[in-house]
Amino acid sequence: MAGAAEYDKLHFIGETQARLLGRHLRDNAVHFDAVYCGPLTRQRETLAHMRSAAGDVGAAWPPAVILAELAEAPIEALARHCMTERVSTDPELRALVGKLLAQEHGSSDTAVFEALLAYVVKLWLSGEVTLPGVETAPEFGRRVRAGLDLILQSGERGRHIAVITSNGVIGWLLGYAKTEPEPERKCLFRRLFNASVSRFDVTSGGLELSAWNVVNHLAADDLRTIF
Repeated sequence: MAGAAEYDKLHFIGETQARLLGRHLRDNAVHFDAVYCGPLTRQRETLAHMRSAAGDVGAAWPPAVILAELAEAPIEALARHCMTERVSTDPELRALVGKLLAQEHGSSDTAVFEALLAYVVKLWLSGEVTLPGVETAPEFGRRVRAGLDLILQSGERGRHIAVITSNGVIGWLLGYAKTEPEPERKCLFRRLFNASVSRFDVTSGGLELSAWNVVNHLAADDLRTIF
């Protein structure tokens, strides 16, 4: 995230983004009837910074329920495999890796990295790349659906629920709301800002999207990051 050396660790920019979101929720006195969070370190750290910055408002939120189903897709393992093993036999991948390595250290241009990530994800979604012990795209979709079912079955409708998760899960939820037959097929191609807010309303027909990728709480352009 935002160039962190350790993938599952919230970058200092991510900490700032999470705190700004928390302050936004505080200033708008946003109450949650339930809070769900993914199990990854960066997901739990995001929630911790949000809650702390929200002050008394955040302190009133219920304790978070940690759901393994809200973890991100296995992009780290897939990228590591592609960049260390598949790269020797895949000319397109090799060219993308070469362009990435040729960039100046600290470059703010993310276009090459986005292209590389999109290529890795495409290989995963197509089933061309599979790894022992790493979930496939259909398995990822079933896992996220199970998490959604757990959340929806946890109480009465009309509640205000916070879900702290990651790009792939949110992308899957968008596809599900749009009734795409296989939401996982496009889940990670949806560009989302870090610490953005998307809102889904639960209706008799399922999920309806009411807000997408909102970052009004991140006023500065350099805080509107996607990695």
